[in-house]
Amino acid sequence: MALTRSPFASHLSSYVLALATLLAGVLAGCGDDSPPPPAAARANIQAEFPQGASTAEVTRVHVELRESGAATSIGLELSREDTTWKGSVDTLVPGKNYVLEGTAFNAASELLFRGEAGPISASAGGTVSVVLPLQPRTPPSPNKAPVIDTVSLSAEQVSGGGTVTAGLTAHDPEASTLTFSWVANQGVLQAPRNTASSSEVDWTAPPCIDGEVTLTAAVTDAAGAVTQRHFSIRARPGAACGDTTVHGVRNIHHVSSNGSIQEVPWPATATLGAWVPNADGIGYTWHAATSSTDGTFQIPGVASGPYLLQDNTAYMWTSSRTPDLSRATLGRPGVPSEPEGTQLTFQLSGLSPWQTGEDLQLHSPETGLSYFSLSCTNPYVSGPAVGETVFNSTVNYTVSFRNCGSHPIRFDPAAGDTLYATQFVSRLDEGGTQSFLELRRGVQVAAPTAKNGTLLLSATLAPLPTTSHSVSYGTASFEALALAAHPTATLDANRIFLGTLPAYTRFGAYVGWPDLVQATWPLNRGTFQAALTFGNPYPATWDRFITALTSSRISYSVDLPDGGTATPLLHLVATYAQEPLSASGTSTLTAQVGPPRDVRLNQTVATTPLTGVGLAPLASWTAPALGTPHYYSLRLYELSANAAKKTRRQLVASFLTDQTQIRLPPGPLMQDKSYYLEVTAIFSPGTSTGKPFLLAPVFHSASAVTSRFQP
Repeated sequence: MALTRSPFASHLSSYVLALATLLAGVLAGCGDDSPPPPAAARANIQAEFPQGASTAEVTRVHVELRESGAATSIGLELSREDTTWKGSVDTLVPGKNYVLEGTAFNAASELLFRGEAGPISASAGGTVSVVLPLQPRTPPSPNKAPVIDTVSLSAEQVSGGGTVTAGLTAHDPEASTLTFSWVANQGVLQAPRNTASSSEVDWTAPPCIDGEVTLTAAVTDAAGAVTQRHFSIRARPGAACGDTTVHGVRNIHHVSSNGSIQEVPWPATATLGAWVPNADGIGYTWHAATSSTDGTFQIPGVASGPYLLQDNTAYMWTSSRTPDLSRATLGRPGVPSEPEGTQLTFQLSGLSPWQTGEDLQLHSPETGLSYFSLSCTNPYVSGPAVGETVFNSTVNYTVSFRNCGSHPIRFDPAAGDTLYATQFVSRLDEGGTQSFLELRRGVQVAAPTAKNGTLLLSATLAPLPTTSHSVSYGTASFEALALAAHPTATLDANRIFLGTLPAYTRFGAYVGWPDLVQATWPLNRGTFQAALTFGNPYPATWDRFITALTSSRISYSVDLPDGGTATPLLHLVATYAQEPLSASGTSTLTAQVGPPRDVRLNQTVATTPLTGVGLAPLASWTAPALGTPHYYSLRLYELSANAAKKTRRQLVASFLTDQTQIRLPPGPLMQDKSYYLEVTAIFSPGTSTGKPFLLAPVFHSASAVTSRFQP
């Protein structure tokens, strides 16, 4: 019958087995004459250790007898008799071959000896004696600790609040997986950046440094072996706890076309020092700096805590004991200027047929000419006639270059000075309603030198290979933020620029830049979304970035002495975004920070005209509704009327702070003058008020302004 699997199978089989056993007993009792089974064989076993081997730690010897070809075995524990380990087994099947495997252990069950004997066999009822030789177990190779191959430390000295990057590479001799960990005896360690064979970490110093800083890296392999490396960092002068002297530096980082940096001391300004707040929080005490020719300066008597650092008309609220007032600029140091009245003559050919609104730009990285446009020319020229492919014109070189923020450079071809000339060609968007200016033609030539008071730029522009980059700019949110600058603000424009600079990743937009694309976008039209196509004659090593801003207008005027008011001045406030171009080929710009809210002077809302605020008012504001600023910038403007009864403005002072208030120090404000403040929230990871002029590549800002006020 076929076997079935059922809940009853086990009971039935037990019943059948019991019945068979009973019948067998009955039949046997009735005179079964079958032969008896053969008697089992016996083995006496004795373990044998090598001569001279120490067996004092052995606490257990186990033997397995395995029949050749069988999966089962007979286990036996030997007994210790004096110094000998013996045992017997009497259940061997006669005539079968057995192999013996012996193992000896200590009290911790660690294997000390092992060995084999056999095969053996014995006849029925017989006995065989076996000596089982045991040999010391071959120990595994000891685990080798990880090996550190290279180490790096970005700086051996640090200022309070400064950041140092430490790193190392390592490998494991057994090729096991490595893990990395870091500890520091003070300061803050950021999350490490690990790979399978390396680790790098940023460490941020405390405001003051207590003794020597030790960073410890630990590299651990899969077996738990650890190798450590210690990094030592010292406090810069002035950064140690208890030092009341501020030690600063003031250099210029000159960026060359290939991205290399030449650092030179920057002569101190006439006014350099610290305004230390008085205990009452209302006034300040002035501490003047002494400067050295190597770019360093010292301000004695400044206790630990925040103070207002002044560098000419720039003020920084900081706690840094080692502030860095260095700046970055483009080009080699010491480039001279051409004399007043020097002219510049354009003789350009090879242009794309000129269209209204197009532009020509000049750029010379060796000399520091970061940006020049036809819009700066004096007398103003808008370019060639429509449809022309050549451009011939002469402008005042010294005045035109100053209009664009550059001094009238004296080029030196012997020093390798070159000049880029580029044409921006107008292109309509897909809807045919909006035009973009994209760099399409250009040339790089040896920079001209003046002859008889005139520089001649004679060159032929050529078409450039193009590349495309897509941009999505959410203008609706930027427009709303721009309108929040002041109750009277009205929208002005949306603008987009693609640009390029050497060392932008390190210093941000440290100077003006040569454009790759210029575009405007109508207000209240929604998201700017377009693929921009452009040529790029500049080195591929230069960083490319995008800048977008939405501006609004606020009107200011002053009272005239003989009654009435001057013609109003329009102040533009921008909500601003600047980031490196995305490597994906598409840059999506979203607002990261909103404008400060509820701007006040001496606790009075400052969006209506105020008088009697005093010479040292407290400016305060509420943090933005959007984003978390890294710091705030304040710009103080003086308003006045010129002879034509038109309102004009002049920047009097600028302030940086990471707080939501600042008390103005003595000096910037004067009685019987009119002023207004622009307060800007800045989102820029990697920036510090201890290095206020060294920018970061990601920079977002939004501004609010006060109404006119008088002391």
